[in-house]
This record gives sequence, structure tokens and C-alpha cells, in this order.
Amino acid sequence: MIGYLCQPSNAYLEVKGKEFYFEGKKVFLSGANIAWNELGSDWGNGKYWQHRDKMNEWLAGIKAHGGNVARVWLHFWGSVSPKFDSKGYVVGTDSQNDLIKEMQALLDDAAKHNVFIMFTIFCTSIFKTDDGFITDESKIQSYIEKALKPMVEGVKGKKALFAWELMNEPEGGMDIWHPDSDKHTCFDIYRWQRSNKNMGFELKHPIKRVLRFFNWLTAAIHTYDPKSLVTVGTWNPKTCTKQCTDCFNLYDNECMVRAGGKANGTLDFYQIHSYECGSEHPIKRTAQQYGLEKPLIVGEFSTKRSCVSDSAQVYKHYYFSGYNGALAWQYNDHHDNDRDSRDVINHGMEAIRHETSNGVIDIKIDVQRLAPYELQTDDYELCRNNLCFTYCALNVSDPRFQEFGRILNYRCFTTRGEPNDGQFIECTNSIFTSHCYPDYNCAHPCGSINSLKPTLWNYVH
Repeated sequence: MIGYLCQPSNAYLEVKGKEFYFEGKKVFLSGANIAWNELGSDWGNGKYWQHRDKMNEWLAGIKAHGGNVARVWLHFWGSVSPKFDSKGYVVGTDSQNDLIKEMQALLDDAAKHNVFIMFTIFCTSIFKTDDGFITDESKIQSYIEKALKPMVEGVKGKKALFAWELMNEPEGGMDIWHPDSDKHTCFDIYRWQRSNKNMGFELKHPIKRVLRFFNWLTAAIHTYDPKSLVTVGTWNPKTCTKQCTDCFNLYDNECMVRAGGKANGTLDFYQIHSYECGSEHPIKRTAQQYGLEKPLIVGEFSTKRSCVSDSAQVYKHYYFSGYNGALAWQYNDHHDNDRDSRDVINHGMEAIRHETSNGVIDIKIDVQRLAPYELQTDDYELCRNNLCFTYCALNVSDPRFQEFGRILNYRCFTTRGEPNDGQFIECTNSIFTSHCYPDYNCAHPCGSINSLKPTLWNYVH
């Protein structure tokens, strides 16, 4: 007689060629930015616990209207995290060592809503906090060792993690007026004087040094979690393609490695932001016209700054024109001249929620998979108790299964920070009644093994 033991899927969002895949299916990432709740002060020192309810409200809204991804800003300018000493070296994630717990909680919350999260690590403002990130290699290394490594390892294995974005719109901190001693075309400044004069409006650091910073951080992320995806949020398409006048892809493999020397420090996909309607912008192009060898998403856009005022048409354009994702600006309560309202964003996401030709959008992140195991006759009588297959901790390869496997058919084991963490709990307990998916009905009597199959069959591997 066969019973079923739940175990988590080992699927992660991954890149195959120029596409994203999850659990063997091509995926289109449709969603919105939730860049902040309180600008620059959302993460670390227990900040997430203060706005967690609001974040869950926003994540639920994205999912309810057909979305599957959110973009969240992490350190911003470094006022809360990471933790610096008096000399500008990073000595920890945050003063209370709470940041990683907050990130884990967000990813768990997002998984329950079936929404992926992209963490935007820095904005160019971090260079105002301490420009040693650019000029002092030992300070870069202090960040990698004391903050980045613990963060990456701390959320490794969280299936709601979409990607690490190294920086939002770094071009605002790039010097295009003083030539680099390295005359390689990657670091040429004169093209930008002709086509992108606003580069460096905030700070002026050599392009090569900025790219070295990115190369080192990317290599570290790939070393500590090879499954992690990494990108940069470019402020317009000109710095991310060679397919327009005076344009150049600063972030291709050649430039990243030339700047920092680390072969595994190359991006996994490209991300462009667009608030204009020039011929080089994505609202006027297909993804293929950029001539890129990796997936491409539009990480920021709004109808307020577009030639197309209907958000449904904008989302449809990005979906049917070969892009791999579209995230509107932005879903929080912040108001600015660029931000679309939640109603406008919802309208756009709704327009493509059921499409599949360029990738599925309706994904399930937090679903437990069921592995068959032998059910003894005496256990079958116990099986008449209520069932809950959600959040079981053990799988058939776990040594503890030999000891506990006979009762797992009617009890659950929680390891997700719930009350009674680490104990077997009757599935009728209130801890589980609010979490079980319909497919894992807590009040489903066994009846017979055959009667279980219609409910569970699609989840058996």
C-alpha cells in the first residue's frame, strides 16, 4: 500500500539561453517595483517587522492581479545597512544582526504569495556614504566578506529569490569627462559625451572602477551560491546595447572581466529602465533588436513617462515583443511624477496574466511535492485521521524518516518559525489550518488510497 510524504521541490528560477525557466517551464516575469516603504530605511535593525504587513498587502495585490515578481531596494545609501566602522570598512550586515532574518522572512512571505523577489543592493548614493567602495579594494573586500557573503548564504535555497541587482542606475555615478588610463573601448568616455551627457550627474567615478566593483560582487555571489542570478539596473538602453548610435554595452562579459579580472563575475541577464520614447527605447523596439545574448527585462517604466498611456498596451508590448519581464514603477504608497498608481499597474498586469506564448506568468513557488513511501497496514488505520501534507520537513532520504515516517501520514512537522517550531503537530492545529493549500486539505479523511489519487496525483514525481 502506498502513501505520500511531502517534500519541497528543488526547482529554482534559472536562465537557459535567452529565457527564464522555472520547473521546466519558460517564465515571463510580470510585476512591479516595491522599492521602499520608508526611503532608505526599510531593511536591517528590525525595520522589516515594522512594515511587514504592508509589504504582504502589496505582494498580495501583485499576485491578485496576475503578477509574479517584485523589485525591492535593500541597502540604498547605507544609512541602516551595511554596518560601517569609523574608517569606512564594513563590519557587519547591520548593527542588530537582523538583516538576514528580515530578508529570509520577506522571501518566505513572497513565496506564500507566489511572487519572486529581486533585491536591488545599492543605489549610487552609497558612494556618497563612502567612496572607498570604488577606490579602496580592501573596503570592497570588507563588504563582500562581512555583508554580502552572509546575505547570499543566508537566503541560499529560498525559491522566491529571483535575482540580485547590484545597483540601481549606476550611470549616475560614472565619470564621462576624464579619460581612463586604460584605453580599451569598454572605458571610452567620448561616446557618452555625445549621446548620454547626463551620466555622472550625481557623482563622478571612473567607469572601469565601477565595473570592477560589479565584477567582484558578481563573482562573490556566484561563488557563494552558484544558482543565484545577478544583474544591473541600467538607467536607459544606451549603456546596455551596441544597436544604436553612440551606444555601447558596458555590462557585457568582456567589459566586466576586463575591469575586475574575475571570470565568474559576469551578469546572468540584462535589465533596462525606460521613461522616454526615443527610437532606442523598449516601447519602440522588440527585445531582439538590442542584439543581446542574455535575457532582457524592463525593470522600470511608467505610463506617465511613455508614448503609450494605456498600461495594458505597455505590458502587452513587452510580453509579445520578446522581452523576458516587465516591472512598473511603482506599487508602494510613494508619490512622484514618474510613478503609476496601483490601479494603473494592476490594469497592465491583468492584461497579460493568462498569456503563455512568451512564457507562463501564473507560477507556484511554495508548493510541496509528494514522494511515495510504503504505508504499513496498521498505519492505514491511523490515516483515517485528518491529513495535512503542507510544510512537512522530512523527506525519504532523511534518517529521521525511519523513526517518524510511520506517523507523517497524518501529522505535520514545522520548521518555518511558527509556534511549536520543530515539533510534530496535528494538522487540525490552527498553525496549519491557515497555511494548507486546497490540494493538501487538512480535513480530508483518507477513505481509501484510491480516493486520494485525484487530489494528489499531479504532485507525485
